Amino acid sequence: MKKIKLLAVIFTATIFITSCEKDNTNESVKEENNQSIYWETTDPDIIASINKEIESKIKNNKIQIETYRNFRLQIDNNTPDDIIDLIKQEIDQVYSASGLKGSTISKMDDVGSIHLAPTGYRGLYYSGNRVVINDYGTFRRVKRNVSNVVFHELTHYYHDYHLPGGYGNREVTNNYNQALSGNIYPRNPYVLRNKVEYLGTSAEAYFSGTNRQPYDRATVRRKDPNLASFLDNNF
Repeated sequence: MKKIKLLAVIFTATIFITSCEKDNTNESVKEENNQSIYWETTDPDIIASINKEIESKIKNNKIQIETYRNFRLQIDNNTPDDIIDLIKQEIDQVYSASGLKGSTISKMDDVGSIHLAPTGYRGLYYSGNRVVINDYGTFRRVKRNVSNVVFHELTHYYHDYHLPGGYGNREVTNNYNQALSGNIYPRNPYVLRNKVEYLGTSAEAYFSGTNRQPYDRATVRRKDPNLASFLDNNF
């Protein structure tokens, strides 16, 4: 009788473990195969080329500035109206984000500019006190899902300029290393690409929601409570 009970316990435990592993695998495969999560421009040569062209356009007075809720939008006559409208919607979401302090928003809107005008190469990224969003096709595709590109990139700016130590902030680095070693997410998620994307993607999930891990505030609190506390205290 005892032997039968022991076998039943082992069988039940095996089913539970297998189920958990299957859930994690499915979640990982879903993220790896979903191209909508890999929208951020990371090629340094492309970024450098876009930045150089932007500076040239500014120098030659080919850029117009439109201010929206303290954010400076760099546009020109070729910037699509729907892109400007989508950016304004995302800025509105920054101001209405639950739990985001007014002082944090004031620091975020101190970013040099959000560049929307077209360039030869196109991109979605933050670099050198400027957010660039002029890969219109990718941006429109990302906007079909739960996401906020503006908030994500502004988090990089905030991390760079307003957290103690900038990108070298010890608390962010420690939390990132713990998340890596603790395997809190299935393999190869974008959120663990590096410590900068760790904070950017987690903060986006926490304050606006995103279609990539960790998805939302509840998931961050459950899987990464130390970072959730950091976001509450510093954002």
